[in-house]
Amino acid sequence: MVDGLGEKRPLISVLVPVYNIEKYIRHCLESIITQSYPYLQILLVDDGSTDNSGQICEDFARRDVRIRVVHKPNGGLVTARKAGLELAEGDYIGFVDGDDYIESGFYEKLLSELLKTDADFVHGGFVEEREDGKMTYAPAMRKINGEEDKIPFLKEHVLHTGGESELWTPSIWSKLFKADFIKKCYMHVPDELSYGEDMLAFCRCILESNQFILTPNAEYHYLIREESISNQWSVGRFWQESNLCHELINIWIEYGCDNRMDKHMGKYFFSRMVNCMNQVNQFGLGTVKYMIPDIGIFVGKKLVVYGAGLVGRNYISQLLAAKQCSVVAWTDKNFQNVCYPLCIPRDRLTELEYDMILIAVKDSHVAVEIREELAVLGVETDKMVWTKPQLSFPVR
Repeated sequence: MVDGLGEKRPLISVLVPVYNIEKYIRHCLESIITQSYPYLQILLVDDGSTDNSGQICEDFARRDVRIRVVHKPNGGLVTARKAGLELAEGDYIGFVDGDDYIESGFYEKLLSELLKTDADFVHGGFVEEREDGKMTYAPAMRKINGEEDKIPFLKEHVLHTGGESELWTPSIWSKLFKADFIKKCYMHVPDELSYGEDMLAFCRCILESNQFILTPNAEYHYLIREESISNQWSVGRFWQESNLCHELINIWIEYGCDNRMDKHMGKYFFSRMVNCMNQVNQFGLGTVKYMIPDIGIFVGKKLVVYGAGLVGRNYISQLLAAKQCSVVAWTDKNFQNVCYPLCIPRDRLTELEYDMILIAVKDSHVAVEIREELAVLGVETDKMVWTKPQLSFPVR
């Protein structure tokens, strides 16, 4: 059993957010209920799943009395975790994403480190699993305490000014926290955040802590899925990265270390913007000025893009980068201006099978003219969609 436990049997609350992961959740839950440390409260928060995930959770709850299932309307990852935190009764709290899994000794080893050191949290290594193989990340054993340790750690491993940042992750899933500590830190994360929420929570944990521990035990398995939130790329990532940097700066200010982080924050923001530009330009379609206001309505659809101007080129960049729909054709009144394999003359639209035509122009009166012209050609008007393009970086 756990070193230093004595007669104590501290309870660990394990929080698992669940949303439309019926292919993965069984493996995840099996890995939790078979932990070598048995004193667990397992909280499964079904965040409005529309597949069979919620029912699978209920099936496991009937098998194991330690499991409690909570069903809530979809509100995003942050709200799901907060719902779990409100119900957590453990002395310590851990997080497992519902499409990941852990090895049998994961929580026993992390708890042992916390009991030996009385740290606020312990960070373990992890195994990254992709379709083409696995990679293990195991940081050297290390104690971090005091600003003389924490600020350099943030610069090196959060803002990536050092050379070993690949050995750790700003997630909260490969760690074990004192319960009161993580509840205090995580409740500051904005509910609406869907990108970078773990980094914000982890940075606050670092600055709030008296001491935390790094351990090389790599027994958390992180599954990389193309359809997962963190891997859905679109031009909207510019806004997400900017918002994340803004939230980080607010944390530095709150803890009085903004003057020491300022130079490094500027470099970090620049590197994130360069990464976004590289993603956009991977198709050779240029810098994006105009963004699709609601790209989500095209998910899973067969789409035709109408417009060979700047708006059209920008829209094509976003749709191809996001990989969330199938662009079956790109056309224009002067279709020869569309130098791309998908280009067709517009009088061939009636030959195609598609769900929507996205009219990619800036002005509404031009969109109306295009609708009328396409209708004359026999194109169904109820499949045509136009909304005013959104500027990537509007002038304030």
